[in-house]
Amino acid sequence: MKTRTWLLQALGLLVLAGPASAQDRPAMDVNRYTRAERLLGWHTDDLIAGDAVVPNWMAGGNRFWYRNRTVDGTDFVVVDPVRATRAPLFDRHRLAAALSLAGDTAFVGNKLPFTRFDFVEGSGEGRIHFDALKKGFTCDIRAYTCVVGDTLADPTPFVRSPDGTREAFIHEHDLWIRSVTGTDSVRLTEDGEEFWAYGITAARPSELVAGRAQRPVLQWSPDSRRIAVQRMDERNVGLMPLYSSTHQRPRLYTYPYSLPGDTVIPRFDIHIVEVESRSNVRVALDPQPYLTFTATGMRDSTWVTVKWKGGGERLYFTHASRGAKSITLYEADLATGGARPIVGDTLATHVELNLDIVGGAPNWDVLNGGRDVIWFSERDGWAHLYRYSGDGVLKNRITAGAWTVGDLVGVDESSGRIWFTARGREAGRIPTMRAFYSVNLDGTGLSLLGGRTRTIGSGPPPTDGSSWTRTPARTCRPCRWSGTGPAGWFAPWRRPTCPFSRTRGGPRRGSSSTRPAMA
Repeated sequence: MKTRTWLLQALGLLVLAGPASAQDRPAMDVNRYTRAERLLGWHTDDLIAGDAVVPNWMAGGNRFWYRNRTVDGTDFVVVDPVRATRAPLFDRHRLAAALSLAGDTAFVGNKLPFTRFDFVEGSGEGRIHFDALKKGFTCDIRAYTCVVGDTLADPTPFVRSPDGTREAFIHEHDLWIRSVTGTDSVRLTEDGEEFWAYGITAARPSELVAGRAQRPVLQWSPDSRRIAVQRMDERNVGLMPLYSSTHQRPRLYTYPYSLPGDTVIPRFDIHIVEVESRSNVRVALDPQPYLTFTATGMRDSTWVTVKWKGGGERLYFTHASRGAKSITLYEADLATGGARPIVGDTLATHVELNLDIVGGAPNWDVLNGGRDVIWFSERDGWAHLYRYSGDGVLKNRITAGAWTVGDLVGVDESSGRIWFTARGREAGRIPTMRAFYSVNLDGTGLSLLGGRTRTIGSGPPPTDGSSWTRTPARTCRPCRWSGTGPAGWFAPWRRPTCPFSRTRGGPRRGSSSTRPAMA
């Protein structure tokens, strides 16, 4: 009884103290909250012009085009790094007029209805094709004429073969191919089933609501003879319910979704399918868990778990444990499915193959006919590149020091030169900003490229590594807005502070802190 009385007295004191402490807090300033909200990305993106260059390399690999965001909309620019020229790819206003005439809809030059396009094969980069308004458009960007089709092409996502003759796609849980004309479809696998399909996973609610199909997770061999394809096993994985109340009658969606502690989780195998014979060889390893960071899955439109080499005669892939506590690089035997381990890492926490766990591709490659392997590792506490032989013997470190490698951007096998991004190598620079470097495969000749350290790489380089793009770390000094946006505000650029702390008995660790531009 005494205990109960004591608890009631304590509860009463807490109730009395609650309003007093609330009264001590300052009232929420709605104006400050509103100003802070205006700096969220979806409000500020349209206020920043020329902030990124994502190159789309053109035939020959020496020129690229990109979509440039300007203060009055967007335009398309072609760049020739060799000649150091930059010019509009086409007259956007003339193209808008041609589109308006063909599509019977008014278009304006600074808001064209597409963000990407394909050059029409055989047109000498004089014609482009794109989809807009549920129709397909083909435009001559020299004569400024456009032709519109009645409907879009088959919306089923596909991956085109390197020789340009066939397309691989998924239908009824199995792998199919067809000619580029969309006819003569051939079924390559026969045993796909729901929750155990080739190339795709069970549809997620966002895909069901949008009616959007998945791009197949597969990779053609360079000679177009074989296809390496993922087969995800989601059978008996617990279902996650999700309902949508945006309609008058709520809709319930369920999809496989494992949780920490579950014994059954999504796992996948790698299958090697030969196109002509339709043979299907499973790589003979235990199915590996799907990881959402830097080891498996898709990056942009590429399945980064595997890499074909030798023109399609060798297949390399990574295999990870649950939680990525270990990751190993293997070579697959295309005929038998046997797997030969080459190099790997095991850590008590988890292994990363790129510090950018959201969009970074795994930093490994196989060179010189399998005799050299580049491998990314944090084994010494820093993220660096190592060189191994094809049988897993360490040859040398490629990079070393109290700094971190970011992306393995490209390799020139003939010269033995590697291009990569890194952070924190030069003293006094902001630790979060990347710089671009090159180094020899044996670890000699490390050099900073571009002449400035406060730059970040953007987009893939051409295949020969002769050029790269960079974006200034600051797009304006200070950033000011005058025009049709939020009236009269400006956001001065504030240099991040870079505090360092020393771990217990270990080296210094750097960080970066950026305060809001509008207090």
